[in-house]
Amino acid sequence: MRLYRARAGANYIGAGSVFPSPTRPDYRVTGIDGLRSIVRSVNVPVYAIGGITLESIPTIKATGAWGAAVISGILASKDPVKMARAFVEAWENA
Repeated sequence: MRLYRARAGANYIGAGSVFPSPTRPDYRVTGIDGLRSIVRSVNVPVYAIGGITLESIPTIKATGAWGAAVISGILASKDPVKMARAFVEAWENA
């Protein structure tokens, strides 16, 4: 299905849930190995989504993913702007 989307003209793919996520608790977890497999299977950018934390950013980036979409990790923070900046910095330094 994901390959089909890329062949059908997708500009990017949001892949996940990579980890369990409070935003989508009913989604199947693909894990890091699943994310890596998706990245290797398509020729469009892949963005990880689902349960992303600051600590998981280096592992996600190491799969070849182009980025990560973060919701709960930012919105649950006492200072969402500061947390969003921390995620950008973590990605840049990974």
